[in-house]
Amino acid sequence: MAAVVWELTQFEAGNGSIFLPVDSSRYTIELMPDGMLAIGSDCHRGRGSLTRTDAEIDIEVLALTRAMCEPGSFSADFLTYLNQATGITFANGQMQLSLPNGAGVLTFMPEELTPVAPPR
Repeated sequence: MAAVVWELTQFEAGNGSIFLPVDSSRYTIELMPDGMLAIGSDCHRGRGSLTRTDAEIDIEVLALTRAMCEPGSFSADFLTYLNQATGITFANGQMQLSLPNGAGVLTFMPEELTPVAPPR
């Protein structure tokens, strides 16, 4: 799983509500071979660490730029959910990070496979 940039394609909350980013390339994590993460969270860039044991994970956001994102940004929620993620699965070319107690699931695809909306 190292050196792949994963783009958020959706967040499904435990209550069934779904967030679909307008631009999935603005919410990314890159898994580095040394257990570190490069994080893109809308207008922020940062780094973090990931510890994985089988299907369980622990993500910690360690450093982040202090840019001011546009109103309505999903950035704060995205970073909170990364810090709360406890499970990881890979299936059908996707990576899913699950939150504890069924609170939600972040779904990612590798950046080169992320569907791009056709021009309008």
